[in-house]
Amino acid sequence: MQIEALRIFNDLKDRGYVLDVFIYSTMIHGLAGVGMIDDANNLWSEMINKAIRPNDYTYIALIYGFCKVGNFKQARRFYKEMCDQGYRETTQSYNVMIKGLCFHGRIDEAFELFKEMPQKGIVCDLDSYNIMIYGCCKEGRLADGQNLLKQLLAQGLKPSILSYTSLIEKLCKTGDVQAARHLWDDMLNRGLEPWDRTFDYFIVAWCAKGCVTEVVEWLVAMVNKKLKPKWETCEAVVQCIVQSNQFKDSLHVLSPIMKTGYVVQ
Repeated sequence: MQIEALRIFNDLKDRGYVLDVFIYSTMIHGLAGVGMIDDANNLWSEMINKAIRPNDYTYIALIYGFCKVGNFKQARRFYKEMCDQGYRETTQSYNVMIKGLCFHGRIDEAFELFKEMPQKGIVCDLDSYNIMIYGCCKEGRLADGQNLLKQLLAQGLKPSILSYTSLIEKLCKTGDVQAARHLWDDMLNRGLEPWDRTFDYFIVAWCAKGCVTEVVEWLVAMVNKKLKPKWETCEAVVQCIVQSNQFKDSLHVLSPIMKTGYVVQ
């Protein structure tokens, strides 16, 4: 899609249309978002050569692109240039940097920026917390992630399903299903509807523990909500049944699985 957009963009230039900062910024944002950072950077240089002054949106789009590919040297260079040009640091500009650092496993650097935000009078919003929770879980720092959720709630922010899902996933994968269930209950009490993958995490975790009754309970609840388990989840369920020798439960389990299109080999 972005290649086609770039083709149309170049065609407009060839036809003599005057392209402004809004069009350039939109293109840079799109290219950077799909990792085409060289093309985005070329458009940036073209803007500068045409004396088109980038705005804060243009800077953030390019910074995001460099963060996405892990080029934090360039990301920080353009971040500094953005500030030097008189554009304010904002929650969004910090979130872009923090997200890139978390995605590439640089959680300590992400924490530094996260802690720096209130020191500069910049608000940590829900996205800031969700990004940090995800980053902590990705790096196995569950305690930090759980503390961030507590901070989020203490700040009076309304959590989203994402606030819980990263933690639930990691807890389930480490076998602490009870702690994950506590978060699940809190999530439901706040009126949040779980994603299909949230069910998947629990079902696979119960399978790993050989708890057929719980597997059946969660699978049926998932299907009743018109959610479809992943193929890998179906495989784990069938394997759990086979290993448990509790074939009396097979029909209860296999019936909802068959409805998803899964074929037992």
